[in-house]
Formats: sequence, C-alpha cells, structure tokens
Amino acid sequence: GRSAMLARFALARLAKAASAGLLGGIAGCDKASERKSTAPHPKSANELFFDTLPRRRALFLTGTIDDTSARSLVGQLLALDLERPGEPITLFIMSAGGKVHSGLGIVDTMRLLSSPVCTVCCGHCESMAAVVLACGAPGRRFALAHSRVMIHQPVTRLTDTKRHADQIILHGQELHKTRETLTQLLAAQTGQPFERISALMDRDCYLSAREALDLGLVDAILESADQLPLSPGGKAAAKQPASSVPAAKEERTRADEDNGDADDRGAA
Repeated sequence: GRSAMLARFALARLAKAASAGLLGGIAGCDKASERKSTAPHPKSANELFFDTLPRRRALFLTGTIDDTSARSLVGQLLALDLERPGEPITLFIMSAGGKVHSGLGIVDTMRLLSSPVCTVCCGHCESMAAVVLACGAPGRRFALAHSRVMIHQPVTRLTDTKRHADQIILHGQELHKTRETLTQLLAAQTGQPFERISALMDRDCYLSAREALDLGLVDAILESADQLPLSPGGKAAAKQPASSVPAAKEERTRADEDNGDADDRGAA
C-alpha cells in the first residue's frame, strides 16, 4: 500500500512538472511571436523613395494634372512651407499637362508660399506642366539635358453635341480668356513680348532644353545635383543666383531688339 501511494505521488509530481514545462514553452512561443509581430517590417523601395524625398523637401508632379493631383501637391507644398518656412522646395515635373485651372491652382499656391519653389523639368513638360515649370522661383527653374518642353494654346473637347449656338459661343469666349491668361503668364515669366508667345502658342511648339533656356522658360540646364537645394536642411542654394535672372531677360530683350533692327534694315 505504501509503495503504491509513493508511486502515485511520484506520477503526480511528474505530470505537474511536465504541465509547467509545456505551459512555459507555449508562453515563450507567444512572446516570440509577439516580438516578431511588433518588429518593423522592411519598407519597399517605393515607400523608401516617397518617405525620404519629402524630408529633403523634394516633391513630384507626374501624370495628368487634374483636381486630384493638384490637391495632393498643394497639400504637400503647404505642409513643407509650414514645417520650415522660407527654405527651398524642389518640384520635379514629368507631365503631359491636363486641366488649366487645376494647374493654375498649383501656380497660385507656389506664389503664396514663403518658401521658394525650385522647378525641374524631368523628361518632359507639356502644356499646363510647362506653365508650372516656368512659374518656379526666379533663378531656380531647371531642365535636364535631354528633357523636352511644349507650349500651346488651350484646347477643349465638346463631348456633348447637343449644345445651343449661344452656349458654343460662350464656351469659345471663355477658352479665349484662358488663352490670354496663359499667354500673359508665360510672357511675364520669360520676359518675351506677348505677341511672340502668342504666336508660338498657335500650334504645338516643342522645345529642347537649350531652346527652352533661350526662350526663358527655364534659367539653366541642370548639370549637377549641387545646383538643387536637396541637403537635409534644405539650405543649399541654386548655382545661378536669382539676381541674374533680370539681367538674362534684359539680354534676351536686347537681342530681340537687335534682331528686329537688323530685319528692318534688311527690309529697307
């Protein structure tokens, strides 16, 4: 009897020890899994790209310019300006254009900021994207060496064919006002006469980086990243100072006048 009782007691002790070990193992597994779940997941290349560049005050305008893309970009511009007012922001543009008034919303916001916005044509800037490019901070408008710029008059698509004649006339008048606004804006930004910009916008006018520089749509062809304010503090200045832009415009104006005088002498 005594030996049987000791055997049962020993078995109970063994069962208790085994149960404690099993529970401890389960608890250890739970803690390990909890540590794995709370560990930060590695970011994708795309996440790293869009997480790092805003810290360097660099933004992108790509694809079609519409209300959605304009709202996103305007929000980012305002946020960076509130974060560190007065420090430069770099805007890389690769777009075929889009809605005129969505683009004008971006331009007006850029002008409201205390931070100068450096614009860079990356690949191509066409239509409204070219206007945004030209409206960057003076002396801080760049084009990459093989990029292309295109300007033209605004176009519209009347998908609804059931329109009254008066509606079509009103629509045409509004389109003409929009063209006048864009022409005046580009003339002011380039220093070119209104008539010359208007003539160039009659049809699709494609320009290389060098031609865009000569016209005054950009201030320099980007040759080095040192020309951009992409330092962590955003304090690096553009290679070409803003004060040199009026002088460049005056030189272009004088060259145009000289060409005009030569033409008049030739005609005489």
